[in-house]
Amino acid sequence: MSEKEKKGLDILFKAMKRKFPFFIDIKILKISEFFIMIDFNVDYFKFLKFYDVPSDDFFKNRSNEGIKNYFNNYLGHSFYLMTLVDDDYKNEFSNEYNDELEKLMNNLYKSIPSEFHMKTEYDNPKSFMIHGYYFDIIGDE
Repeated sequence: MSEKEKKGLDILFKAMKRKFPFFIDIKILKISEFFIMIDFNVDYFKFLKFYDVPSDDFFKNRSNEGIKNYFNNYLGHSFYLMTLVDDDYKNEFSNEYNDELEKLMNNLYKSIPSEFHMKTEYDNPKSFMIHGYYFDIIGDE
């Protein structure tokens, strides 16, 4: 990856973190001919607060430390956002949410000058695919 391509990703990732303050980090898992596969690292409480949604019952009666331990025991495994929220909200954070997020990322990436793009052999910007999400607790509720 060239320095300009790294800068393009940095610009995109900073824009995504500004738009979604619950994103802690964005991890590139794989770069293929056409796609850049990523995982988002998400602050659990910031995510819930940002969307004003209640947590899943599994997390409701656990301490922050208990939730953090749960997340730490699953390091190396990515989840989906719908696993965090109450049953009434799961559909809002299903595959359609990921599709919209990917569309936003790809549009933002295309808005960056082309000299900063990772490109396919056909000279098009590579597309982003979300693999999943990792969760952490940075602060308190």
